[in-house]
Amino acid sequence: MKSIKTIPDKSTDDKKVIKPLSVEDVTPTKKYVPKTCLVETMSIGDIVMVSIDKVASECRINGPGYIGVSLHEKYEGDYMSLCDEYAADCEKEGKFTPSPGDLFSYYNNEDGAWYRARCLSNNLAALIDSSSIVSMTSQCRVLPDKYTDIPEFSCYIHVKGVEIGDNVKCTLKTKLKDGYIVAVENVASGASVGEGEIKRWCPEIEYTVASVAPVIPEILRPDVCDKSRVLLVEATELKRAFVRSADVTAQRRYDSVLQGVVLYGQSAEPLTEPPNKGQLVVAKYSDGLHYRAICKRTNVKQNKYLLKYVEFGNLEISKLEDLYPCPEEFDLSSQPAEASQVSLLTGDFNITPSAVEYIEHLMDSCIELILTIANGAKTAPSGAEVKLVVADTKECVNTKLEELCTPEWKKMEKIGVDVIETPCIMYSDLEQLELPEGGCEIEVLDISSLDGATISGYMKGEPLAKKILEELSQQISTLVESALTQGTPQMRSYSNYSSLSLSTLNETPCIMYSDLEQLELPEGGCEIEVLDISSLDGATISGYMKGEPLAKKILEELSQQMEAYCNSEIGKEPYLPKLEELCIAQCPPYPQWFRAVFCEQVSGAGGVSARLCYIDYGNMEVVPVVALRKMLPEFVTGIPALASHLEIKDFPKVPSAEQLSKAIQHMEINDEGRGRLKVTKCTKLDKGLYLVDAPDLIAAMM
Repeated sequence: MKSIKTIPDKSTDDKKVIKPLSVEDVTPTKKYVPKTCLVETMSIGDIVMVSIDKVASECRINGPGYIGVSLHEKYEGDYMSLCDEYAADCEKEGKFTPSPGDLFSYYNNEDGAWYRARCLSNNLAALIDSSSIVSMTSQCRVLPDKYTDIPEFSCYIHVKGVEIGDNVKCTLKTKLKDGYIVAVENVASGASVGEGEIKRWCPEIEYTVASVAPVIPEILRPDVCDKSRVLLVEATELKRAFVRSADVTAQRRYDSVLQGVVLYGQSAEPLTEPPNKGQLVVAKYSDGLHYRAICKRTNVKQNKYLLKYVEFGNLEISKLEDLYPCPEEFDLSSQPAEASQVSLLTGDFNITPSAVEYIEHLMDSCIELILTIANGAKTAPSGAEVKLVVADTKECVNTKLEELCTPEWKKMEKIGVDVIETPCIMYSDLEQLELPEGGCEIEVLDISSLDGATISGYMKGEPLAKKILEELSQQISTLVESALTQGTPQMRSYSNYSSLSLSTLNETPCIMYSDLEQLELPEGGCEIEVLDISSLDGATISGYMKGEPLAKKILEELSQQMEAYCNSEIGKEPYLPKLEELCIAQCPPYPQWFRAVFCEQVSGAGGVSARLCYIDYGNMEVVPVVALRKMLPEFVTGIPALASHLEIKDFPKVPSAEQLSKAIQHMEINDEGRGRLKVTKCTKLDKGLYLVDAPDLIAAMM
């Protein structure tokens, strides 16, 4: 690699000592190599020299600004090594075929030099130390290991009053989440240019679409007949329900197979070798009984086998010790499947507890249903769309399920309710998950206050976690996706932010933080699933108890439900909450929607940003007001806040960078900021706030 830029004269300005490690250094939000760029290693008061090389829009960045090379005396030796011995080291490495996102060495034929490059697509690469995007040739090599830890020198800078070719001196003034506010001075003229923003250059990467999954074997199921009488067998998904004939002869065959397999399983010996995909087996279910199932997928290393049960159609994961060979007398050729798959609702419906209760009533009571094929055919293959009607009462099962599974906001939208006029939901209305006093394993969600001995998290295994973190977020973002174009706020009758005031919304009832339930932690301690460590230096993390049954519901299902709401006509408009009112919000750059409590409007009334606390992760963020949406009761009632704030007892008052690094390593914090922590005692201080004992963590830090 030949010299790209002349190294500026060393500044005589005083420099602050750079911390060797910080919380942000070890909790990256993106899996990049190198893990940082030069700007991210600097401290407030440091001076960085930047060349203005390219317009940002020409370098796969949306919006204004420039791309340039940043230099600092601290990394002068590293930069010169890229200009000198790097070329010889590249020649020693083997050829490499990069995929989007990969870092590698690239020989640029235009100037005959080697560069560190990041693959952006099948034919484009970014030269991360040269502010350039090139069309790739076959001149790609493996990046030598010793160059992977050198920070990137290219950066993004947004400042007015500069042009291509300028060299500027940037003094770091204020730390942002992903960069700095800087005071900019033109090196040539010495004139002050003003203030700007500097951060990492992150050009858009076109990741490769996953290949088509292999064909998974299916069970041959009987056709369905129009106007036939059936019994409901299973309906965990409304697009994939299972019915069987109510005919007496068919019922006898069905019951005979069930009873025969159960009796066989009582004396059968388990398989000694893993089954093949598509193999019919007898499996021991969670109820202790045995049923026929076909093996759809295998993971021998983890002893996991995905099974589809023949008689019921449900999918379950089992272990080898619970699998048995299927005798010939119960083979599908001699005893075919009796249950057929049908589709009851084709819309985007999530099954609700009330719908589950209704379905279980139909199944447990063996209520006869009349099946009608939707397209009017006399027969249809398994999987067809059908309508089911209760034979005795003529109640339409499809209509009843649609009513039970339709979110309240969709019902409001249908009758023309204005969501702004609905009662406000405050933080006080929210339930909070409790942690056991005896301690538990915590799923860490946030460590932004780790230096203050605080993290956010929830108990590992919390059943609501998936619903809140995934399904609820997706439902919200589905509602909001079509809302506003950037920089064009459309706040109902308000033409701009300055016309939006809290007093206007104070007239309508709100859902407050005080209305929220909170999960409890056990007093005797538990293992914590850590969610956030942004306050780790303040002895605080966020998390929940490992095994919390609500965790999946909160982190996955609830997220999907909120996404649908925020993408609808009724929920797409921005909303400015009251203090401590619950809302639904994005957390840029992430596209999902999350539950949050409104803490303040930054810069007062008319400010374009809001400070929020994300109640299921525990982190505090400043986001644009246009990213906020009105909270509805259905996303709060019976769904407590997942994250508890945990103040760690005996945490160092002023932890060193080394101690924070050891704490992060002990909690096994991953690239998403998640980890685990064993706590031996949980003392509840307030709603969602605990003082926890974590002796193993404290010992690891010392």
